[in-house]
Amino acid sequence: MKGKSKKTFAILISAIMGISSLSMDTSPLMAKEREQYVLTEDNHSKTEHSNWLQSIRTFNKERQNDQEQREDGIYFDPPSFLEPSPIVKDEFGIWRYQASVSQEAPLIQEQLLAELPVQATIVLNGQEYGIDLDPSWWDLSLFGPSQYEGEYKIVLNIPMESLPEGYAQEPKVEVFVQMRQEDPQGDPIDPITKEDGIYLEGTHLVQEGNGTWRYPFLASEEEPLFKEQLLDELPVQVTIVLNGQEHKIAIDPLWWDLSAFGSSQFEGEYRIVLNIPLQSLPEGYEDQSEIAVVVQITKDENLEDKVLKEDGIYFDGSNLVQDEKGVWKYQTKATQEAPLSQDQLLNELPIQLAIVFNGQEHKVVIDPLWWDLSAFGQSQYEGEYKIVLNIPTESLPEGYDLTKPIEVLVQFEQATITEEQLQAHELKTTVSPRGTTIDLFNYPDNLEVGQFEFNGGGGSIDANKWTGILGEKGDRPLNQKRAMQNLVQPTLDDGYPHLLANGNPNLFGLTTTGITQETSLAPLFDGTYPGVRGAQGLLQVDQQGYFYYNSKQNYATLEKTENGYGNRFKVYDTPRNVKFSGVSANGQGQFFPFNPAIYKTKNGETKSIFEEKDGKLENTTTDENITYHFGVHMSTRFIHENGGYTDSNQTTPVTYEFSGDDDVWVFIDGVLVGDVGGIHDAISLEIDFATGNVVVFSKQADGSREKEVKTTLKDCYGRANKTIKWVEAGNGQYTFENNSYHTLDFFYLERGKGASNMQLKYNLLEVPESSIIKQDQIGQAVPGAEFELWSGKGQEQKDTLLAKGTTNHDGTFILMDARVGHENKILSLKELYEDGFRELTLRETKIPVGYRGQVNVPLKLMENSETKGVTLVNEDPWSTGVYASPKVRTEIPPTAYIYTADQKGKPVTLEEQKNGIVFAVLQKRVHQDKPYDDPSAWVPIYGDREHGWHMIQTPGNVLEDVVLAFKKQIDQGYQSQIFSLSANGVMAVEIDDLPGDVQTYYSMLPNEQKYKTEYALGYYYSSSPTIDGVDHTNTWRLDSDAALAQSNGQNFGRFFATHILVPNIKNTLYVQKTDENGNLLVDAQFSLYTQDQVKEENGVIQPIDPAIAYDTITIQQDGVIENVGSFPSGSKNTILKEGTYYLIEDRAPDGYIRNPHATKIIVNSQGVYANAGKEQDGIVVARGVGGVLKSMSQFATEDEINKTLSSIRANMEITDSEQLDFTHAKLGGSPKEMHLEYNVDDRVLQYGAIETEDNPNREIQIQTDTGWSKLNIYQCLENHGIEAPDHSSIENLGNKEITNLFSNTVTVIVENEQTNPLSIEKIVEDVQHTAKVQPYTFDVQLSYGPNQTPVSGTYPITITTKTEGQNPVVETGKSIQFDSEGKASVELQAGWNEQGQNVLQKVAIINLPLGIQYTIAETTSGQFTTKVKSDTQSQMNANTISGMVEKTEDHKFKNSEITFINTYTHFEFIKVNKEGNPLQDVLFGLYEFDCQDPNHNDTHHDQLLKVDLKTGDLIDPPPFWKKVGTFSSDAQGKVTLSNLVEGKKYRLVELKTAPGYILAQGQWTIQENQDQQFAFGQSIGNPPAVEFKEGKNYLYNYKPHELPLTGDQGNTSFMIWGTALMFFAVVLWMISQKRRVTK
Repeated sequence: MKGKSKKTFAILISAIMGISSLSMDTSPLMAKEREQYVLTEDNHSKTEHSNWLQSIRTFNKERQNDQEQREDGIYFDPPSFLEPSPIVKDEFGIWRYQASVSQEAPLIQEQLLAELPVQATIVLNGQEYGIDLDPSWWDLSLFGPSQYEGEYKIVLNIPMESLPEGYAQEPKVEVFVQMRQEDPQGDPIDPITKEDGIYLEGTHLVQEGNGTWRYPFLASEEEPLFKEQLLDELPVQVTIVLNGQEHKIAIDPLWWDLSAFGSSQFEGEYRIVLNIPLQSLPEGYEDQSEIAVVVQITKDENLEDKVLKEDGIYFDGSNLVQDEKGVWKYQTKATQEAPLSQDQLLNELPIQLAIVFNGQEHKVVIDPLWWDLSAFGQSQYEGEYKIVLNIPTESLPEGYDLTKPIEVLVQFEQATITEEQLQAHELKTTVSPRGTTIDLFNYPDNLEVGQFEFNGGGGSIDANKWTGILGEKGDRPLNQKRAMQNLVQPTLDDGYPHLLANGNPNLFGLTTTGITQETSLAPLFDGTYPGVRGAQGLLQVDQQGYFYYNSKQNYATLEKTENGYGNRFKVYDTPRNVKFSGVSANGQGQFFPFNPAIYKTKNGETKSIFEEKDGKLENTTTDENITYHFGVHMSTRFIHENGGYTDSNQTTPVTYEFSGDDDVWVFIDGVLVGDVGGIHDAISLEIDFATGNVVVFSKQADGSREKEVKTTLKDCYGRANKTIKWVEAGNGQYTFENNSYHTLDFFYLERGKGASNMQLKYNLLEVPESSIIKQDQIGQAVPGAEFELWSGKGQEQKDTLLAKGTTNHDGTFILMDARVGHENKILSLKELYEDGFRELTLRETKIPVGYRGQVNVPLKLMENSETKGVTLVNEDPWSTGVYASPKVRTEIPPTAYIYTADQKGKPVTLEEQKNGIVFAVLQKRVHQDKPYDDPSAWVPIYGDREHGWHMIQTPGNVLEDVVLAFKKQIDQGYQSQIFSLSANGVMAVEIDDLPGDVQTYYSMLPNEQKYKTEYALGYYYSSSPTIDGVDHTNTWRLDSDAALAQSNGQNFGRFFATHILVPNIKNTLYVQKTDENGNLLVDAQFSLYTQDQVKEENGVIQPIDPAIAYDTITIQQDGVIENVGSFPSGSKNTILKEGTYYLIEDRAPDGYIRNPHATKIIVNSQGVYANAGKEQDGIVVARGVGGVLKSMSQFATEDEINKTLSSIRANMEITDSEQLDFTHAKLGGSPKEMHLEYNVDDRVLQYGAIETEDNPNREIQIQTDTGWSKLNIYQCLENHGIEAPDHSSIENLGNKEITNLFSNTVTVIVENEQTNPLSIEKIVEDVQHTAKVQPYTFDVQLSYGPNQTPVSGTYPITITTKTEGQNPVVETGKSIQFDSEGKASVELQAGWNEQGQNVLQKVAIINLPLGIQYTIAETTSGQFTTKVKSDTQSQMNANTISGMVEKTEDHKFKNSEITFINTYTHFEFIKVNKEGNPLQDVLFGLYEFDCQDPNHNDTHHDQLLKVDLKTGDLIDPPPFWKKVGTFSSDAQGKVTLSNLVEGKKYRLVELKTAPGYILAQGQWTIQENQDQQFAFGQSIGNPPAVEFKEGKNYLYNYKPHELPLTGDQGNTSFMIWGTALMFFAVVLWMISQKRRVTK
């Protein structure tokens, strides 16, 4: 204790004890501490003072409670509340003594002994005994002579004779002495060792013995505790101790949940909560992150020992909570596997309650028998149940009437779990076998494909009914748990199953013949329905080399993304169990791949199918979050060897096993071999490739097989009429030929609406495959491309056809050997090399329509003379974009050897390999100046071809870098490089897309050329069984060197293959629409016509029939590229095939003139070309580089290995040749040259422009307005201030043109001239807002040209309505009709609406001819001032305007926007009496003088008007005068004259005055003054005067006895002086008369 707290405490002591200093020292240490309690009148806070008072009171109360409830034992009680005991017991029951020391002033043993208590309290059977302690009883041997840091145990041994009689407990007390270091100022500098937990120290919070944190506070109704004040008082830091280590965490105020506290309180208890985010907790801390604090506010300034509560029942400190309706609840969690029993519930319920009666609190101990748990039953795990507490009357406080038993609602909460928690349960060892693809599809409910239904098993024909046990329902005799076979045809058609018409499902008791209509099931598997193709990470590998998935062991779900689903599975270490509604049995181990573990309900609530308990996942068994209908297509390519066994010893047969529901069909080479159709329970399928047997069966609970249906592979091929070579396997059994290559297609449908399960297990032999991968410029698959691979080099040479094929739906095909005698065999690069082939040519014999590609690509076979590894390379990918990407399969022998120096030569057995982790890491040689065998010359790399490769370069242990690269490869989702047990019994890994030039890999170079090595694959073994546990201390490099391996008799097997990435660029033509200033426009329609769809008339290309076009687009603002349209549109046509086209604008945007020029387009094998025509025709062609081809993207991405294509430059060639002969073309366009950088800021697609002298505006396209053009692209080696990473390899391509490596964009920019615009806008101005919305009518007459030809016909219009405070509303689709004289009428609304908002409207007449001339007149009249204006003229008091719309040099228009403004003018004055009090209901008439002849002004304006005082009408109205209206004064005497017209003169006449007042006899004039504001002018007939003061006009009325003031405004002073003069004249006359009498 120090600072303000000590001072406050000292003041409190002084106040209570009535002394000015403390003198109750019992030890030197306490005396020393009390020296700091200097009593001063410091400005301590009232809050702090109150909190300490409250804490003292709480201390006394808790001590009293402790004494009442203490169990038998030994206690060290404090002498008084003023002297805390030097020894205290913490929340774990451990006695502790804390001493503040320093190295300069340690605690010596004698001083410690003096500080220890001299008395102990022993409690025996509730009776307390005080014992004086002899110092010799303390054992201080472990403490030593003195200490200043650390923790030491001392022991108090009380002799038996000093104990109370009958005390049987051990008379030994252990005390831990903790040193807390302090600096010279007394501040602690070393934390005291604490047990693991959360500590809120140094705050106003106190922790009770039960662990509850409390914040005591004194308040009053006048001075409550405010929320903001509470937040200031709460701690700003929390200490978390984990494994003895303290972690300080600054508390964000937002972490406090003060919702239960409200804005302010002055009494009561309130539970607030500190929620510490998981990411702010120390790593590994798994305890509570939520800390509850009870804010205890006492309305008690006299420190009475009570907490004020309202009368009622309280379960303080229990598990029960009370909601806002007063309902008591007990909320808990359980699972079906671990429900909450009645006994467990009873243990959780409170054993005590408090009853507050008349302000007095009474504690009641609860007898367990008082609880009525009958509604709960024996155990539960979900739902809610009402239990009752019946308290006997005799246990209640006297006079307290418990009207009804206490009800408690037991609620089972829906378990929730975070994504972070779930990630810890995701398997990291799943694999995606080479040659296997998995596609999944999500179907809608009640889907029908022909007669095939997804209806939950209740179909109209047997093929759509459940084959399970339906006897209980009695709806049909089909009570057999077996498959419906023969639902589909025995062969695939176009790669998909077809329903078999009149097929016999072969089940007893059928009432129909089944399917009667042949239907293709292709829509279920061809992407018609949404799903995921190429899903990764579903399977695992067991210890025998089987790939498997079992939904009864692991739940698998596709990862969820913002746009649907990703292509990776999340496989959890726990299965999903579901209790389906209305089903007695649970669904154990369900397979629902489209349902994530965490999901949102229909009402937006986040839930999970799992919860975590004791670090393990448990099921909630919810039947929410289920997608019942889906399909799976898995295709697996495999090689048949060893007579159908995995090894040459023929010990383990190759098998394929499945178990699940519903329909499953397995095809091999397009032949149906596994027929498990129908909607059924789990049924199994086994295929044994060693015997050729195929078995379908259902499995009983005891594991026995039932209803077996047996067949053979040979019989299946026979039924399909497919002939292949069979090999006898003995016993009349047949299997495939050795080294034959096959494809297995697995089709699986979930059609029922219930349980779904799947088990899959196989050990088909993999083999590295070389393949063609066909992609367009953005990486999308291109199916239907046909290829041939020939031996020899050149376009004409055809030696031997080695392979041929067509890309499938994913754009790939496997290179199968096409040579005679090699049928059904994969093309082996090694065999080709051994057969003497070296130079090869890949020919694309059929390019899909709408694409352009490569016709002849030279390839070369390369062999490592040491390892005999052969790979296929393209030595010049920079010309074609065809990239031969090598891949390697590496197999480790059963015994491998460590290469790392500390254990070099140590064997690693196959068992050790399987129990640990074996992995590969790619490495790059970054220091060519160092020997290739120097480890410091190398760095490990991670990544992939698409996203780039990255190096790990950190100083220190090489193995540390290797482990880091290995983990980043996995954590960032790149291809796994972990070895797994293969089907042939050895550990193997296949690595695709090796970076760099494969000819520079260590394993590809002979020994005499190893110095050229740039890349290597390092292989490592870790003894850790988990990925997370791999580190540099348990990881060693394996010896893969050929020579050393051979000397040990163990070779690393390496099998090379190649992915040949062949780009096809989809032909695309882009179109942009601009105005004359280059601004982009939308809503223009363009059509592309073929050459035979157009005709030429008078030199103009026009469509023969505009309705018949090859393709049509409308440019939209929200298109794929904003404000850009593209052909093909994808709707009318999906391809842009080779040929000649014409681009014609069908419709211009409103307000613009259609460009009449057609643009000629030529599409050939080289790309898309557009003719920009002639200058000033409004046609411009722009060309950009587009994106780098996907096959070459690795050389441009954020790659640290090779950035050859990261910087490029481009220029344009232009020719007039219609044959597109660019031989004599010239460089041109604007800008002249572009320099581009990959991934630079403000890039479009992939490349952004660098500012250069030729391209200061950083344009990303070169434009030309004449001729045909093409773009030339080159590598750029200029720096431009952008540096490449260290060691990045940039291959110098010189001046080689690399245009073919980019997609190249062609954009036709069509300029439109704006049509003659004309708009009319109506505005109403009224400061009083009295002018309501009304229609205003305008007559419009239009003509154009020198002869003023009338504009006739129909023209589109848009009406824009602007309402104050709202967004404008634009109405389109309307039109206006001009008659033969060019006349039309327009009506617009304007004024103030009922909500007091100003409304105005504007009409725009569109597509008018150029040079329009107009006359527009407003025909609506009224009491307002009119004004009409355009951008060049303005007329007051006019309602007509004429003019001509003209275009300026900068393509803008003038005189085109007309605005009519009606201004409603108001004039106010106040009617008052002589005292200035307002007069109400005084009536006035207002009259307007409407004479435009200035000569008549004086003649008519100075005469009194004759007015009928009853009606206000003019009597014998003189010329040019008219009545405006009558107006009366309101309660404030205010009179408002509305709608005065600027420039007019008015007369005001009082028609009726207030009762008791004289009616004004004269009249007032109102007219504009010199400031053009209306004001009172000259009076007619001397009416009462007008007084102007403080900006207001006051008009007076007088009673009969009052002397009125008359005259004009401003004559009042003259009237006063006149009256005075008259008075003095009378006085003088009287004096003169008196003198006369005197005489």
